[in-house]
Amino acid sequence: METMTKGRVYVTVNNKNELSNIIYFDKNNKRYKQVDFDTHSHEIDGVKMLIHTHKGYIHSEKGTFKPSQKELKMVERVKAIWYNYNK
Repeated sequence: METMTKGRVYVTVNNKNELSNIIYFDKNNKRYKQVDFDTHSHEIDGVKMLIHTHKGYIHSEKGTFKPSQKELKMVERVKAIWYNYNK
């Protein structure tokens, strides 16, 4: 939940060697949001979404949201890097 580097972004890989989520840390080195894009969808405004954002230190203490365009762009960037790395 904490990191030693300000503004760090981490990606979690599951036990099947698949990308699971992107975790963002703030200037105080605390987790402030997580973008999930694995197999667990969440219902947001009545719509099930595979890619979704949890805000807060404790997973979704500040809610679950539709991902922003910037977050979706990061998901695509991470997937491309992972694909090239595993090629």
